[in-house]
Amino acid sequence: MGKAIMLLAVAFAISSGLVAQTDMTVLMCVTTADGMAEGEVTMKTRLEELGMVVDAVTAGDTQSDDALSYDLVFVHEAISSSAVGNKFKDIPTPLMSTEFYIADDMAFTGTTLGTDYGQLDTNPQTDFLLVEDVEHPITEGFTGDVVVYDGVGNMGFGVPQGDGLSLLSYPQNPEMSMLFTYEEGSADLNGDEVPARRVFFFTFNGYEGIMNDDAWTLFDRSVRWLLGIEAKVTDKPANAPQLFHLSQNYPNPFNPVTKIDYDLSKTGHVRLDVFNTRGEKVSTLVDEQQTAGSYSVTFDASELPTGIYLYRLYADDRFMTKKMALAK
Repeated sequence: MGKAIMLLAVAFAISSGLVAQTDMTVLMCVTTADGMAEGEVTMKTRLEELGMVVDAVTAGDTQSDDALSYDLVFVHEAISSSAVGNKFKDIPTPLMSTEFYIADDMAFTGTTLGTDYGQLDTNPQTDFLLVEDVEHPITEGFTGDVVVYDGVGNMGFGVPQGDGLSLLSYPQNPEMSMLFTYEEGSADLNGDEVPARRVFFFTFNGYEGIMNDDAWTLFDRSVRWLLGIEAKVTDKPANAPQLFHLSQNYPNPFNPVTKIDYDLSKTGHVRLDVFNTRGEKVSTLVDEQQTAGSYSVTFDASELPTGIYLYRLYADDRFMTKKMALAK
């Protein structure tokens, strides 16, 4: 499979929450020096729109120490993962990758392909991603579910280990993370200290063209977070609720009773269902007409086994899903 890597050298400023055009240079390592894959071109264009000047070199020709002169390393999914491997594992330069096949080389996931890391086929009409952390600068303002593609496409996934933080997971298998981070100084799978911030981002090469506005918001924020641009978020996600909200259950984990709160912006039919990780419905907590306002529902899981469950609220012509853990 053809693949590409970008090394980004970035001097930056803040302008309306984005990187301003200043004296910036980017080293982008590609599959061939005289041409780039479609996805590489799309990402290069986006980086340039964020104020970066991008130069291209062949991925296999880059050395670990090359990154020391730059402010950011970007690894694109189009590269051959063997051309990168753990080349930048110990380099104190922030790294962003859409190539999940180097996550195991860098000790961020286990080593079993298809279980610890790999690719997943998705359909936006049936598949969505679950927001795991609504306070992180990358996912701030996103709640419940987020759809990131406008068409059918592949995504990369990994199961982060050590201190890895999952921001977007796959509800049908919550251990799969499509967007995860490591903070500088956190621990990897082996307990080794991560020397700089890392982000693994879901987009497969060739599917950049079907990324929707929410996906690009997540991409832009990932770049800013890696660069330490932690200004107040001004790019409101398209899925931000307008007085429609599903809260995290409490307590969580729970045994065997927990409460689920939600807010409705208008009168309508409301349904609140609970599913196991196989997608099987195990309980319906609400199925009735309700007026606008705040509600609280008790869920008793006495008859269910220990495990991860998903609860989904359908209302206001929308739905939200969150994850909870039953620990008996």
